[in-house]
Amino acid sequence: MLSFNPKIYALTYPNGTKYWLVKAQMPGGGKPHQSKHATEADAIKERNRLLQEFSGGGLSPEQSKALRLAQYRLDTCSGDARGKTVLDAVEHYILHFKDHTHSPTVKEGIKAFRELHVINKRPDTIEEYDRYLPRLEERFGAFKQTEMTRDVLSAHVAAYPSPLNHRKCLVSLFSFLSGTSKRLKNPNPCLAKNEALWIPMPPKGDDKEVVILRLEEVKNLIVLAIIYGDLPFWIWCLFTGMRPCETKRFWTRPGYGWDRINLSGNVIRVNSEISKTHEFRKIIIRPNLKKWLLLFKEADVRMYPSGHRLKFRAVKADLLSSEKAEVNDLLRHTSISFRVAAFDKSKAATALESGNSEKMIDKHYFEIVNDQAEIDGFWGLTPSSFGFPEIDMHKLLADMSDTDQGVEDEGE
Repeated sequence: MLSFNPKIYALTYPNGTKYWLVKAQMPGGGKPHQSKHATEADAIKERNRLLQEFSGGGLSPEQSKALRLAQYRLDTCSGDARGKTVLDAVEHYILHFKDHTHSPTVKEGIKAFRELHVINKRPDTIEEYDRYLPRLEERFGAFKQTEMTRDVLSAHVAAYPSPLNHRKCLVSLFSFLSGTSKRLKNPNPCLAKNEALWIPMPPKGDDKEVVILRLEEVKNLIVLAIIYGDLPFWIWCLFTGMRPCETKRFWTRPGYGWDRINLSGNVIRVNSEISKTHEFRKIIIRPNLKKWLLLFKEADVRMYPSGHRLKFRAVKADLLSSEKAEVNDLLRHTSISFRVAAFDKSKAATALESGNSEKMIDKHYFEIVNDQAEIDGFWGLTPSSFGFPEIDMHKLLADMSDTDQGVEDEGE
């Protein structure tokens, strides 16, 4: 037992303020030590200081040996700890030690997060959780949440494609686990901070020139899309300029699809929950697209076909170079470039219809296409161009009850 053993007492001043008193009978009959501290942590530091300075003779042989060995290790080790005192090491241990035995698992944290976070969340956000969180659970589900350091999380994200979206998903999860989320309160957080915030942001990359399809490529790809059974998607994206993610939402969510298309008024309504920019916009149905849509509606075809992604990749791989086939939003780039060339020299209407800015239209799409014959040929691609019969527009629209009025395409 230690002969020198300072005590800590929690006391209260007459005004109700708490303080901590350190008292000790000094070795050799010296004057008793007594000091007041505003926090318990400061009192513990003072007690540790007294123990280090005055307890040499009161330690057992085993304790003295351990103390000397600890100091020797600090004096001879490599790294930032070299030369530190035993008290420094103890303070660091007290500050940073985490008892993983009391931490919930990563699997438990994901479960709690998903149960709360599906409320009032955009479907595409839920899709991201469905894509990225199972990866984390598969690798680290049995790990304690306190074991998920910034280095572990950074290495995990770097091992997969789409690091930016992956990082965003984990930041949201660990914001909840650490109790730092402003929108999603965690009553029992076990993490002191959000370690996912330290995952490196992926480099932005070079500002690449927009790549588009030329008219002959468009014709050949449409023929191949007919063969593969992916024609509606190609026609829709080429002549609306809608993003692939918006197209999927538009044709797969209840209340959308044909319900948001006014064939008599020549307009497609893209609501904010469908739009990538979260802003409502309208897309003009031009004569060639109208003929395609009438054909698809009459034939009752699926506008977002089953197995579309595999078919879409196969069509591109058969006719395009690997570099061109891998370009994101290839059909959208083509559509916007031909649209601004044919209808909108001011670029304002194209920006509004495509959900973009005039600056982006001017920077990436303006004057990419200059051949008037190619422009006319693109907007002249109709079902009859590929051997399909064209539907009698007036006959099909006669029984339609949609009374929305068309909108003028300002700037054209």
